[in-house]
Amino acid sequence: MAAVNKFAQFANKLSVHPFPRARTPLVYSNPLSKICSADVWLKMDALRPCGSFKDRGIGYLMQSKANELQKQGRDIHFISSSGGNAGFAAAICGRQLNSKVTVVVPTITKPLMREKIAAAGAEVIVHGENWNAADEYTQSLVQSKGYIYVHPFDDPLIWFGHSGLVHEVREQLTPEGTIPDLIVCVVGGGGLLNGILTGVEDCGWKDHTVVASAETIGCDSLTQALKAKSLVRLPGITSIATSLGARQVAAGVLEKALDHDVVPLTVTDKQAVRACTALLDDERVLVEPACGAGLALLYENEKREELFSAVLERKKNMGSGRDRLCVVVEVCGGQIISAELLKEFERVTA
Repeated sequence: MAAVNKFAQFANKLSVHPFPRARTPLVYSNPLSKICSADVWLKMDALRPCGSFKDRGIGYLMQSKANELQKQGRDIHFISSSGGNAGFAAAICGRQLNSKVTVVVPTITKPLMREKIAAAGAEVIVHGENWNAADEYTQSLVQSKGYIYVHPFDDPLIWFGHSGLVHEVREQLTPEGTIPDLIVCVVGGGGLLNGILTGVEDCGWKDHTVVASAETIGCDSLTQALKAKSLVRLPGITSIATSLGARQVAAGVLEKALDHDVVPLTVTDKQAVRACTALLDDERVLVEPACGAGLALLYENEKREELFSAVLERKKNMGSGRDRLCVVVEVCGGQIISAELLKEFERVTA
């Protein structure tokens, strides 16, 4: 009964959201299950209202702040810094909340993404060579104009919102009561990862579920930080997966990742793009290379062996395991993709 009450309380809290009933399918992947000799499930957050997982946490943060500010009778004008997807989520959620939104994007953000954010009703400002530079300028506007700041990944409200996907997985996995052996997600600034780790804790899975992080080489700030056991700031972003382009993960993300003994793995841009193409062929879903990084851990033979070797070692230390692993992959989606762009990514990584 206590567990039921706990999850009911969580659902009640998460109803504070511009899209309170938006849930995504958990799809059993026959192709990946065959390749991996495991039961592989795809959490299809590419089907969220903003096309990625981002509106889970950003929507919760914006709705929470809007509720508080409305009680104070204050005008609401949100501002976010983003490489693209977080900004688009802020724009979509702001439109749902009838609130003004400004999004500051770096110069590496593709024109396609800038146009999508503007079409969703937000003001778009282009500033800086990477997300960190865009965020510094965003902070200056918060100070000078009094805008309400929406961080793309480093906020406990965002982490709580993202944790909802794990609670959905708990309800959707079959047979009822199944606990995943492995959850795979990609990492940029780390908000998604922290949300998943929070959800794993809330569901009581910490001693049963291994979480693996995926980054592209050139955006691997978490992998380097876990190796150093301290925050690492990359000199720049050299990957085409610009949605992962935070030069340093949030401090709270590193702390929780170390506590959970997260398995950090990297893939090349070419491997990430190949995984995008494979997913399109297998599931008829188009995602950007940032999302493909996580899928590549299963599609690529060498990476799959590396991943499963690390997972089985950790499962042995947990004192639990089964003959056939249950794997959940967060298909985080993303807006920075089209059929034409995928072909271009294939060309430049060939």
